[in-house]
Parts: sequence; structure tokens; C-alpha cells
Amino acid sequence: MGNDWEADIREKGKEQEEIVANIPSPEKQDVAAIPVSRGDIANRRDYDVEHYLQVLVTSYAGRLRKAFAADDFEQLFRLDGQEGLFDRPVEDIEPRWIRCSS
Repeated sequence: MGNDWEADIREKGKEQEEIVANIPSPEKQDVAAIPVSRGDIANRRDYDVEHYLQVLVTSYAGRLRKAFAADDFEQLFRLDGQEGLFDRPVEDIEPRWIRCSS
């Protein structure tokens, strides 16, 4: 008297062999070639530009926050680049003088 579980294992093994046999090898797989020029590769961006602009403002430019008045800082480091209606000329913006006691 045979065990039913042995028959189940044999059948599952055959199913696995059939699945593996139906998978084409990498050499046989047809891959459509997409023409790509060097210029396309050079202009490709693999990063999120907006994220890095935000990082720049929060880390690098954020250190300059104390050096300028709040309105001047917002004007100088505005992310959208849009000029405001009441912006001062950039030539007129000067850093604050911060005196340190010694």
C-alpha cells in the first residue's frame, strides 16, 4: 500500500519540470532594440530635480538665512524662479552685519 503523499510529490515534481521547460532561455528571448543616441543618454535624468533643489535650499542656502532679512532671503532663494511684484533689485540686497562678542 503506497502513500498518497509520495504520489503528490511526484506529480508536483512533474509540474515543476514542465514549468521550467516552458521558460525560454535568455538567448532565445526576443528583445526589441530601441535606438538610443549618445545625446539621449547624456540628457537623461535619473534623479528627481525638485528633490535636489529642495535639499539645496534647506541645507546649503538655509545656512544663509541669518545673513539676510527674511524677505530678502525668500526673494534670493525662491524655488520657482518667478519674480515677485514687489521684489527689490538684487543689487540692493545686502547681508546683515552680525557682531560677535569676544
